[in-house]
Amino acid sequence: MNVDKMKQFMKEHNLTPKDMARAADINESTWFRKVSRDGDTLTVKEMNLIISAFGMNKTEAAAIFFNE
Repeated sequence: MNVDKMKQFMKEHNLTPKDMARAADINESTWFRKVSRDGDTLTVKEMNLIISAFGMNKTEAAAIFFNE
């Protein structure tokens, strides 16, 4: 995951880590742990939940979750 792009997305949409955790159906401490590991442990299910909850388009989602 591109953490900087995720943080930018959160800022642009006034989202908190708590909002992200709720969307991913995980607790806030788990969200922080996963983000601190560059999102490497986010599951496909969690990513899809976040994408759906916040209406990310394919380009946004790819840029955030599948960085190179």
